[in-house]
Order: sequence, then C-alpha cells, then structure tokens
Amino acid sequence: MRKRVIGWWPNNERMCRLRIRGRFFNLSIINVHSPDLGSTDDDKDRFYTQLEREYDRCPQHDVKIVIGDLNAQVGREEVFKSTIGSFSAHQLTNHNGFWLVNFAFSKHMAIRSTYFQHAPRFSYTCRSPQQTYSQIDHVLIDGKHFSDIIDVRTYRGANVDLDHFLVIVQLRQKLCVANKLRFQPTPRLNIDRLRQADVARDFANALGEALPEDSITEAMSLNDHRRMVEQAISNTAKRTIGRVTLNINLLSNVVSDVCSFQPDFAEPILNNSIAIGRDATFTCHVRHLGGYRVGWLKADTKAIQAIHEHVITHNSRVTVSHADQNTWNLHIKSVTEEDRGGYMCQLNTDPMKSQIGYLDVVIPPDFISEDTSSDVIVPEGSSVKLTCRAKGYPEPIVTWRREDGTDIILKDATGSKQLVTSYRGEVLKLTKISRSEMGSYLCIASNGVPPSVSKRISLSIHFHPVIQVPNQLVGAPLGTDVTIECQIEASPKSINYWVKDTGEMIVTSPKYQVQDATKSLYEAKMSLTVRSFQKEDVGSYRCIAKNSLGEVDSSIRLYEIPGRSRKIYTPKVNQNEVIKDSNKQGKVKVSFPSDDEEHQYGSAEDVDDLLETAVGGNANQNQQGRIGSIKNVGTSRSPHDHPNSVNGFSVNGGSTGLNVHGNKHIPSLDIVTRKPFAIPTVRTGVDGPDGNHGPSYSNSNAAKLNISLVYYMFITLLTLHLSTLPLH
Repeated sequence: MRKRVIGWWPNNERMCRLRIRGRFFNLSIINVHSPDLGSTDDDKDRFYTQLEREYDRCPQHDVKIVIGDLNAQVGREEVFKSTIGSFSAHQLTNHNGFWLVNFAFSKHMAIRSTYFQHAPRFSYTCRSPQQTYSQIDHVLIDGKHFSDIIDVRTYRGANVDLDHFLVIVQLRQKLCVANKLRFQPTPRLNIDRLRQADVARDFANALGEALPEDSITEAMSLNDHRRMVEQAISNTAKRTIGRVTLNINLLSNVVSDVCSFQPDFAEPILNNSIAIGRDATFTCHVRHLGGYRVGWLKADTKAIQAIHEHVITHNSRVTVSHADQNTWNLHIKSVTEEDRGGYMCQLNTDPMKSQIGYLDVVIPPDFISEDTSSDVIVPEGSSVKLTCRAKGYPEPIVTWRREDGTDIILKDATGSKQLVTSYRGEVLKLTKISRSEMGSYLCIASNGVPPSVSKRISLSIHFHPVIQVPNQLVGAPLGTDVTIECQIEASPKSINYWVKDTGEMIVTSPKYQVQDATKSLYEAKMSLTVRSFQKEDVGSYRCIAKNSLGEVDSSIRLYEIPGRSRKIYTPKVNQNEVIKDSNKQGKVKVSFPSDDEEHQYGSAEDVDDLLETAVGGNANQNQQGRIGSIKNVGTSRSPHDHPNSVNGFSVNGGSTGLNVHGNKHIPSLDIVTRKPFAIPTVRTGVDGPDGNHGPSYSNSNAAKLNISLVYYMFITLLTLHLSTLPLH
C-alpha cells in the first residue's frame, strides 16, 4: 500500500488530505471532523472555508472524496434533491446539515451516504448517551465520479470503543498495480559436462588446488570448514564446467507453440438499457489475448471507437480501460439518443472474431405542451375533448383518471353510458356532459422509465343556478330558534343571500345568523337561523342565488306553532257557596283556576275527576233519562291515532244522552293532553286503518265535537246544581 500512496497532508486538528494512485484516476480523500451543533457560526464558517481551500488543492482530474464526522443531519427535502438522495435516516435537515448541503452544492458534489436504501440500523452512524440514533457521518464525492461509490453502510459489529459506528464505503475505482521487482534467475551449472573425461580431470585438478591445507583447517570449526569447501567447489565448477545457456531454437519452438493458441471470448457482452444522460459501459472478456489487440466499433456505422488502449473517435464522451489482459471496457458518458445501437468488440485474428452488445437509450415520458389541453370551461349539455400528448422512448401510454376517484362517464352514439375508473388513450371525449362530471381529470403518461408524469386538467361546467327547498312551510313556537335552508346548485359559483318579504336583505346580526356552506364544486347550502322567534318574524323569506348566467329565488313561509295546548276548564260549582234567598232566584258562584302553569293544562285524569264529581257526587239527584250515565271508557289506543290523541269514550243516556266517538286528530285546543304539537297538514286522502276515505281535519267530527263536549258538560253541571234549589 505504501507504494500506492502519493502523499499525505495534515491541515489542522480537524482536517487532512490523502492522495492515492489509482489504475485510471488518482483519489484525493479529505478526512474531516466538523464542529458540533452547539458551535458558533464563526467556527463553522472557518471550518468550511478551510475545507473549500483544501478541496481546491486537489488535482482537477482526481476522484475527490470527503469523508468523516460532519455532525450534520441531512433530510429528504425536495429542494435539495440535486445534492442528497431519498434514503437519508432523517426527514428534515438541521442547522449543520444546511452548512453541509451548501458546501456540496457549491462544489457539485453529492452526499452519497443518503443514496442507498438500508435498514435503519445500517443507516445510523452515531449513538448518543441518551440512546438516540442519528446519521451524522457522511461520504461526499464529486459529481463527475458519482457512480464510483456503489454502497455506503455501517457495521455495528466492529468494536471501535466509540459512540460512532464503523462506516464502510465500496468504490468501483481500482488501485494501480504495484511495480514488481524482476529477479534474473541464476542459470544452473552445466553438470552434464562432467561426463567428459578431460572436463572431469580439469575439474578435479582445479578443486585440489582450491582446497586449503590441513594445517589451516585444523584450527577451524566444523561450520567454517564446511563453508570453505562449498565455496571452493562452487568457484571451481564455474571456471571449469560453466553454466547452462538457453537454446535459441528451443525458445523459438516454445514461442511458436504459444502463438498457435488464438484468443477467444470468455463470455458475451451484456446489453445495456440506460436512461438518457446516464453513463454506459460495455465489457468484453477475452481469453489468451497474447499479442493480439482489441478494437471497438459502432456496429451500424462501422465507425471505429477505439483500438486497444487508444481512443480513435473524436467523441470526447468515449473512453476505454482494461483491468488486465482479459477484461476490456468501453465507456460512454452522458448517453444521448444518437448513441443508441450496437457496439462491437473485435479481435484482429485471422479470420476476425467479434461480438456485439446493444445500447438502448430510454427517455422518460414528458408532455408536449402545445398538443396538450389546458383547463376547460363548457356549458352543461355540450361535448368536450381533453387531449394529452406525450413523448419519450419507448412510446408512452396515456391513462386518464378523475382526481377524486369517481368513475369517468363514457357515452356512445346511442346515448348509453359506461362507467370506467380509467381510460387509456391520448384523447378523452365526453359528450352531453352534466354537472356531476365537473372536476379535475388527471392524464398520466408512463413508459416503464421512471419517473412517470401527470398533468391535471380542470373541467368546469357552467349552468344556470338552481334552488331546492326541503321545506317551504316551517313552523316554530315563539321564543325558540328556527332554521330554514336552501340547497343551491350553480356554476360558476353564485352569490347567495336572504331577503325578507319586506324587501330587506338579511345579514348576520344578533337576531339572524346567515351561513353559506360549500358541499362540492357546484353545490352549496344556505341556512338562516332566526333567534328567539317572535310574532313579528312570521312571514316569507326568500333565498336568492345569482351568477353570470342568471338569477333564481325561492320562498319559505315561517309561521307560529302554538305552545303547549291550553286546557279549556269547566267551571266548578261550590255547593257550600250556593246563595239561597226566598225572595230571589238562586245563584251559583263559579270559580276558575289560577294562571299557575301546573293548572293551565289538563290530563285524562282531570276528565275522570270532573265526571265523577258531576255524576257520582250527585247520585241522589240523578234521575234516569235526565242526566246520562258515563260508560264504555276506552282503554286501548289504535296504532293509527295521532300521537297527541287520547282514548276515545262514549257518553250515552236518556233523552239528553250524547254519543262521542274516539277521534284521531285532536286540534290544538285539547282538553285532555299536555303535549304541544304542530297542526297536521290538511289531508283529503285515505284516513284510518280500514282504508275508507275519512274527512279532512277541517271537516272532521273530532274538530266539531270537542267544543260541543265541553259545552255540554258545562250545561249539565249547571243543571245538576240548579235543580237542588227551591223554587218560589
């Protein structure tokens, strides 16, 4: 590794730079430790100023990488998409993150640590003492070599005794091959010559002269003696028998045998499908290349791109590289539509060998603005065509949908309808459109190349205002709050207001509350609340809707509903207060109840008490045929009776007997109920469970007999008590 390091330059305690020799490009790596989030802006400004200065010292063609603890959380904001990826561990960028993003943007760098999708535990790089995790260690690379980093992730298994985790970066770039020392092998001794007698005799004589005398070796150790003998033998052999020399003929034969193996391809070239503007690479794998050369050609035009290590074409976007003698690459940067086609890897053998890989340059869809509809306004009942034309490669498919998810209504020539959730085609034709088809339509163009694009077209349908009134006659008791409503349909949106029958426009005030609620694009609800309803509020109220196509109004009648029904009391005769005067006719003192609320309303029990007093208390004075007896008091109610009605009863007697049948529609003056109710609507149809046509309320027997019953009972009581007075 030392032989690959070009240099190392420390800047300060927070920054240093390392330059490494690469196979194709050298690498300049800047290691940093940024000020933390609590540091002042002056400290951060000085740090990033030094970082810019150090970055500018890097050679222009180097692969420039910035790594380290930058103490910055980078989010996923769309505004920073040119600098950050979509897989940051955080949603929002903090203050230090803005400093980092600004630096990266100014130097055309990308924060590559946010571009790779990993599980959160492999994205977080730091653990705080509070056991919270964050991603504050980042890796940046210059935009020209964006694709050289193929992965960034953390490894928690590495024990570095810090609160930060180990971050590993995988680079596509390769380091240079270190220079290997070439050792010349020592030729071996030619011992085969010792088989010759004269050579063997010369070797023996020379060795005898080279060996030392015995007197010298006696004082030596055994190892020293051995080394001396070995040196004598080696030197003698070099002088007498010599070393083996290469046979030129044999070498020629070996070379000839090697050249007989022609190169071939180890595997086919893979086809590439690359989005326009991205980089493409073709790889050609060759075996036994030897002295042959590799060439690259454009298959359709036969234009030579490169031969071996030399680029022939004048296209500056084309480069070549090779990892060894077996792997050869053709690089095309920022591909365009003209680069689409086949590329041939060729070997200059005889005959020539070649193989082809194809480049398909795909283009994401985009709309042709001049051929695409904008927002449309049409009258109701007409027809309209919505058009969306898109370009791209492959040819995009256009699909229509409604933005609110409702169905699209298609009509054929016969007028039959078909409801579809989506429609495929560049032109969407809507015929005889109605107001329910108003809204936003989305045309979506896609061709399998991300991203798909969509366009929103608003369809507005204009029509005359329409008012629907749920209740045109509304009643309410005095002193209550009453609300009346109008349903409006209009497009364009109408101006809505209320007017009283006097012509006065009604606005929100302590007396009135006016509300206008929007229900849809063309529907609205008007409501008017009258607080503490009084007699002077009775009358007609008009709701008015007006737009550019016309004006419409509707009237609502507000009337008073009487309060809880007043009981019509029968005066009670106090027998103890009957005035008897022999000279005057007897008089009866009649008393009426007080205005106390508890006594203002009667009940069925009051009637029973009244009848018992009138009949039972004067049993001695009751004469057959003079005062009728009460019987047949009803105990069950018909399910068809009015909810405020009571059980019917009948009174029959002698000559003055009266028969009263149970009724179903008791008027508001009701002698036997406490419950207030609204006067029923006049009905002339079927009335009663038997299905017979009964009389309307205004002509019913119940309406006539209730007053008669009260009057009859009052007269009966007076007659009963007057009969006890003496006649003079």
